[in-house]
Amino acid sequence: MEVIGIMSISSLKALIILVGILSVVPVRTADSTLTHGLKPNTVQCEITRIKTINNVIYGSLRLKDGSSVFKTYENEKYAIPVGTYRAYLGWSNKRHRLVPFLIVPKRTDIEIHASRNPLYLRGCIGVSPADFDSLMHQLIPTQHDFDVVVSDAV
Repeated sequence: MEVIGIMSISSLKALIILVGILSVVPVRTADSTLTHGLKPNTVQCEITRIKTINNVIYGSLRLKDGSSVFKTYENEKYAIPVGTYRAYLGWSNKRHRLVPFLIVPKRTDIEIHASRNPLYLRGCIGVSPADFDSLMHQLIPTQHDFDVVVSDAV
């Protein structure tokens, strides 16, 4: 591995990608306000909880336009309440990538992210790694806040 000063080439490439991403993604302050204006809300995700087996809630995430459906799972013990939440794309320091963050009252760092083990989730909504990549390819071009509706199947 080549090293330039104190930074390796792979670290430099990651930094360049991060700077490029952060230049187009809205950044939030600690009080959840945007640091610059956004386009009007046009994206909505609907998460429907279908069944619970062994403390895992299985469901589906559907984009408002109906173009894609992704399987979801949550840890029943830590699941967020049913409701409508504002969401935004932000940089996850834990996952080192962009993820949708949900603004949930009295909770912090609630994300939709790739996960292989639902029992490790602590309020977040998990999707398979392949589904997460596909979801992000559809959400990144929007570059604005959106609503996430979480409901139980009737």
